[in-house]
Amino acid sequence: SLPAIATQGDWSRDGARAVFLTGSGTKTEMWLVNRDGSGLAKVGVLGRYSAPHWSPDGASVLYSYNNPISGNTNEIWTVSADGTLRRKLADGYDASWSPDGQRIAFASTPTSSAGGQPAKNAIRIINAQGKNEWSPISTDTASPKFTPLEWQMSDARVVDAPQWSPDGKEVTLRVQNGHGAYVT
Repeated sequence: SLPAIATQGDWSRDGARAVFLTGSGTKTEMWLVNRDGSGLAKVGVLGRYSAPHWSPDGASVLYSYNNPISGNTNEIWTVSADGTLRRKLADGYDASWSPDGQRIAFASTPTSSAGGQPAKNAIRIINAQGKNEWSPISTDTASPKFTPLEWQMSDARVVDAPQWSPDGKEVTLRVQNGHGAYVT
């Protein structure tokens, strides 16, 4: 039988499979299912899952997991299409596949400012195996003023929500400091 109401989900590019989340807060579950409703399978344990996305080739699902065992850290994971092989790739959130499925962009976990607000993080990129991590941009990146916004990256509190351009050559991200703006 199908579980309760789905909160987030994604279809494989061929439309044959879906991944979705049920529940809320720290009590979410992730499920895989075929289009016709067959093959329903729960992935992992009860926890805090978010943002599941199928890889471009449909071989795996990328998702975020908030791990209560390691102090509620945000982690980037993949699971194979059949739900059997789960693997942690990095610490962070808001993960996004490159169009060719070879790289993943994500936001690193911010530190906390004196006022308890999230602050100081980066957009990181890894390959699909979780290796060769690097940060092309962070809240510490020197930058010219963004026009017409007239502020610099050093004014940013947090960067997140990376999204790849269709050709995989650029990443758009959200820059926040009391307000948000997308930059490329």
